[in-house]
Amino acid sequence: MSRPSLSVASFLALACLFLAGCGATVTGLGPVVRAPAAEDHRFHAADGTVLPFDLWMPERAASSAVIVALHGFNDYARAFAPAAPFWASRGIATYAYDQRGFGHSATRPLWPGRDALVDDAATFIRLVHARHPGRPLFLMGESMGGAVALLTLAAHRDLPVDGLILLAPALWRAEDIPFPGTLLLDLAAFAMPWNTLSALPGMKIRATDNREALAEMQADPLMGKDARFDTLQGLVSLMARAASVEPPMALPVLLLYGLNDDIVPFRAIVPLAERARANPRFREIWYDHGYHLLLRDRAGARVWRDVATFVVNPDGPLPISTRNGP
Repeated sequence: MSRPSLSVASFLALACLFLAGCGATVTGLGPVVRAPAAEDHRFHAADGTVLPFDLWMPERAASSAVIVALHGFNDYARAFAPAAPFWASRGIATYAYDQRGFGHSATRPLWPGRDALVDDAATFIRLVHARHPGRPLFLMGESMGGAVALLTLAAHRDLPVDGLILLAPALWRAEDIPFPGTLLLDLAAFAMPWNTLSALPGMKIRATDNREALAEMQADPLMGKDARFDTLQGLVSLMARAASVEPPMALPVLLLYGLNDDIVPFRAIVPLAERARANPRFREIWYDHGYHLLLRDRAGARVWRDVATFVVNPDGPLPISTRNGP
């Protein structure tokens, strides 16, 4: 008697049995248990989640404007520590919190889900605005934070935001990821969500040209050095959704991008810029020698200055040393 062959249907049934119980972990939002609050450098979300935040205030006078800053993937609020004191010296207060799943967050390194990230951002913006009534409030997003910022403004059009600043926003579309990248990631996230991925040996990816900053990030235990497969799957989905939303047309928008960026490809940023140019209050700066983490670059001070100039006068001239985009 010949040995029976395994049919496709049988193979799929066995695969489903083997993978039963597997799948991506998304912490999401919990039920409402309290009123949101921002006090003692802690952001208390409505579901009881506590997220630390950093605050840089002008020393000698009340703030003339406020920035709410959203950090990137595997980063946390201290991403803005190099630049925020400079902004404070110009009368601009900066608030930055550790997003869920990152930094001091209790759910690190699990993916929080797009809805949780957006809800947190919208809630925190309202809390900061209540602290500084009558002051212009600018939403800033770096890398993944830029994607969260775009999605937040698209989902909450009534937010008290007076301008948007995007630093190399992570807007990878599905077509930006070579085949079979997303397919393999989906399979890995389902079958082995707990496994992690870090930069492959030999990959020459530089987030910044500032070696001291890179060394500090490598030594910082709160900086993520790798990521779970299901967290990467969540990030890819977030970036794809953000790439599909329309940039705000009723607000001043500043897009900053370094042409040496090894992380968010140029081709992913261009469609956003092309759509945003329909907004007469859209500004763009493309740094010839800039990298992904523009605020940490060796020449980061020029970016700090450009941001401050925009916040003080969103419709005024930008420094002439900068370069407008292609």
